[in-house]
Amino acid sequence: RGGLEREFGDKSRVRNISACLYHPFYSRRSRQVLLDRICSVSKPVLLGSNSGYFYDLLHAVPAKALCLDLIHDVSYRGKTVTPKHLAALMRLDHRLFVSGRALSETAEMYRRQFVDDVFRERLTLVLNYTQVDGVIPYKKWKAPYTVVYAGRESREKRVHIIKELAVRCQKASLPFRFILAGEVKRDVRSDNLEYTGQLDTAALKKVLKQAHFVIITSVSEGLPLALMEGMAEGCIPVSTAVGDIPSHIRNGGNGFLLGEDSDQAVLETAFELFAGIDNRDLESISWQAYKYCADTFTFAKFRDAYRSLLDAV
Repeated sequence: RGGLEREFGDKSRVRNISACLYHPFYSRRSRQVLLDRICSVSKPVLLGSNSGYFYDLLHAVPAKALCLDLIHDVSYRGKTVTPKHLAALMRLDHRLFVSGRALSETAEMYRRQFVDDVFRERLTLVLNYTQVDGVIPYKKWKAPYTVVYAGRESREKRVHIIKELAVRCQKASLPFRFILAGEVKRDVRSDNLEYTGQLDTAALKKVLKQAHFVIITSVSEGLPLALMEGMAEGCIPVSTAVGDIPSHIRNGGNGFLLGEDSDQAVLETAFELFAGIDNRDLESISWQAYKYCADTFTFAKFRDAYRSLLDAV
């Protein structure tokens, strides 16, 4: 809730309903309150994000409402269309994807389970955007180098690999220091790994301006915003080849791909990359990352995509 209030509090009202989600009475009551509010709006727009609570709400939403469902990643979701999901599909006007791969996987899942073509036509790709300054931040592309991970901790993120990489680089006297910015429950600190905790947008931008690399070690992703934010500040992305990331990162061109293998394999690949980093044209790769981000992940494209959907209301 805190992050939502910081980002949107001046333009919206944020309500924390997490306590209602799993309580039989309060869950039903909160849905009724929301439905009353939706019915009172002349042209309501509902945006959910692969939420069972949202799907339960949809069957009672009035026909005048535009209903959108935002999907980031389907790798860890059920690979079947359950009755609840099918009921939701019949009411959704669009399912929005930030990842072309996730959209394709969902379309294939629909095909295998004989979901009508009309629902596949409602799958829509809308890439995220990030703020890109007009000039690439100046960086000294010589040791020591700073590597940043920005995000939360969860099983698929494999944050422990970053701590192991930091320790190993230090033992090998490689000139890399690591920063972990985000919500992490376990103790990840080491002599070579600084933990900042959750940073707001301005603070993270400042960290990335000073950094050289942004790292993703996930076993599952859509197209992570942290990767885009790093590229916007001239950081070279170093990432596992999962989700939509290989569609945007050319290995050795505008970043580096670590494969999508076991924890140990990803650790070894990253370590070998950093051990030989002086043989790379890092300034050119940084420029290519910045340029790709500035050309691809633009607010204008993002705005126009959503505007075309909302104009249908």
